[in-house]
Amino acid sequence: MAATQTRRYLVLHGLENHRPEGHWQRLLASDLRREGHQVLYPQLPDADSPSLEAWLEALDAELAIADEMGDGPLVVIGHSLGAALWLKAAARGLGVRADHVLLVAPAGAEELEEHAPEFVVHPADGDVTAEQVAAAGASTLLVWSGDDEWCRAGADTVYADPLGLPVAVVPGGNHLALGDGFGPWPDVVAWARDPGAGWPVRR
Repeated sequence: MAATQTRRYLVLHGLENHRPEGHWQRLLASDLRREGHQVLYPQLPDADSPSLEAWLEALDAELAIADEMGDGPLVVIGHSLGAALWLKAAARGLGVRADHVLLVAPAGAEELEEHAPEFVVHPADGDVTAEQVAAAGASTLLVWSGDDEWCRAGADTVYADPLGLPVAVVPGGNHLALGDGFGPWPDVVAWARDPGAGWPVRR
């Protein structure tokens, strides 16, 4: 992917997220806009008590806007409940296919049962399949910390293994949220600038 090519980005936040200042998603959206890319970073409705149907409708609307933006590569970045939303949408079927998808710290099924039960998805039980995820995005990468309180069973076990997704681990990052120190996050910026290169490896 050429570094100068204008891309379309859709950034999906999580539960109780009101796009706060300093959050890595907000910083990422600003960085990409400054570089001339087209970035959608919507405030999803009722973030404190979300409805799956309302979020799916909002996602459909944002994807329709992205479709009208042109033919630059489409990159989707979802965090926590935003990642679960993408999987629910993939299971239902989407009218467009993203070029690259990044699922960051997707909230686990057990945790969602308590906080957002409509968003629960069990890939191991066939709620969403590898084929459906591939139809929604030409490439999908899962990033998690290895010790996420919002996915105690492990995002690799719950999501990546049954869906056949590649995984990148950010050790000790908990939920990879603002409260965990993921304000500025150079690795996610590097990935977003060149998704085809894979997740950066930092030594």
